[in-house]
Amino acid sequence: CSHAFNLLDARKSIGVAQRTRYIGRVRGMAKGCAEGYLKLINGSEQEVESVDA
Repeated sequence: CSHAFNLLDARKSIGVAQRTRYIGRVRGMAKGCAEGYLKLINGSEQEVESVDA
């Protein structure tokens, strides 16, 4: 996902607005993965605290 972004960015094939949206989507996916991992190691019974970066 980030590799594809880097290729598009290096070739100047992505506009400023698209770049911002793409970065937001990648951050959202990374956050979802981190929250899923925390649920896994803490047990699915507990609520995972939301962290806004």
